[in-house]
Amino acid sequence: MKYLHFNHYRRIYSKCLLISCILIASPLRANTDSLTKLIETTYANLTTHAETLHQSSQQLCKSPATQQPAHLVTSQQAWRDVMGAWIKADIINFGLVVDENIAWRFQFWPDKKNLVKRKVEQFLQQHSDAITEQQVAQASVILQGLSSAEYLLFDQNSPSVADNNQRCQLLVAITKVLVKNSRYLQKQWNKQQLSIKNQHDYLALVSNALASYLEKTYKKWSLAVLKENPYFAESWRSQHSNENVQQSLMAANRWYQQLILPYLNDTKAKQVLAKSLSTNFQQTITQFKALPTSLFKMLQTIKQQEKQSAVNQLQTATQQLRSLKKQVTVDLPQALDVLIGFNANDGD
Repeated sequence: MKYLHFNHYRRIYSKCLLISCILIASPLRANTDSLTKLIETTYANLTTHAETLHQSSQQLCKSPATQQPAHLVTSQQAWRDVMGAWIKADIINFGLVVDENIAWRFQFWPDKKNLVKRKVEQFLQQHSDAITEQQVAQASVILQGLSSAEYLLFDQNSPSVADNNQRCQLLVAITKVLVKNSRYLQKQWNKQQLSIKNQHDYLALVSNALASYLEKTYKKWSLAVLKENPYFAESWRSQHSNENVQQSLMAANRWYQQLILPYLNDTKAKQVLAKSLSTNFQQTITQFKALPTSLFKMLQTIKQQEKQSAVNQLQTATQQLRSLKKQVTVDLPQALDVLIGFNANDGD
């Protein structure tokens, strides 16, 4: 009887231990599931918008001359949508996209020497016959992505893609390669399982992704602002640089809210940081939405007219973004007791 009594309690103890382990593991499992779902949704969104851009490019090239201006506007908007989708996807700076160095195939930045224009014009000179997606896929990565598509769709100092068959063929080929690369990312991103064995691994992964993303966002903005050079702006041809930063900030905030914030509740110091970070994200997004015009135009205004109001607005926005970057790259990793894998002072 005593033996049976002991076994009975041992079974109860084992069950309780198993339940405890499940309860401890559940928050981590839930958050890794959230990470997986967020990645899947982000890549699916990128593919959808890339397909729309390709379709609109085909329609532009097939349309009669009278309809081309309207189709050009549609294609330009489709490009902006893909750019926004890529900006959101760029926060996933680990796994397949890094292992295979895929990001360059979506965007070539920075382009301080105007290599995009040079590569596009060189390619056009060398391919006077029909242009295919295979030719583009085998060419330089500078030619394959959103930067070259922006040049064809928006550049004011080159022949319009709308009434130039050769340039239109190149646009269609580039957008087809974008579709293929997007689909590849969507289908293959989880080919290698993420190395997440415990809560620390998870927090290190998502915190590093967020920190390096904010660092990159700050660099994209400050490269043009601090040098007061409109041609250093990320998307100066489309005058979409402000919107790029807004998309980046919203993507970063969503990443923080969904994947990191739940782990900032166990101490008062973490709760204070969590509240401060949430406020800082909202204030920074609001600050950039309040800018009166494109970054390109504001920098041109400073260069040409030395308008102090534009200088003050850009300085305020830059300081706000720098403050957010510091919290994400320095304060947050310290609070979570994780190391970030880059120099947080880069870009200052």
